[in-house]
Amino acid sequence: MSVPKVPYNQRLCISIEEAADYSMIGEQRLRRIIEDDVSLEWVLKVGNRTRIKRPQFEKWVLQQYNL
Repeated sequence: MSVPKVPYNQRLCISIEEAADYSMIGEQRLRRIIEDDVSLEWVLKVGNRTRIKRPQFEKWVLQQYNL
């Protein structure tokens, strides 16, 4: 039985690939932003994986683009 996929806008955390798809910011650009600024509140490190806290990420994107 397959598990239904939850849409990005209903998840608490998403991967960098999903965040790039969701925000229309390039994956490599997001990786560079995360690498350059270690104080970002929307980045969650889980072992060797990086997860994005979607609600905080949305606020950050809106602030960056003054939307």
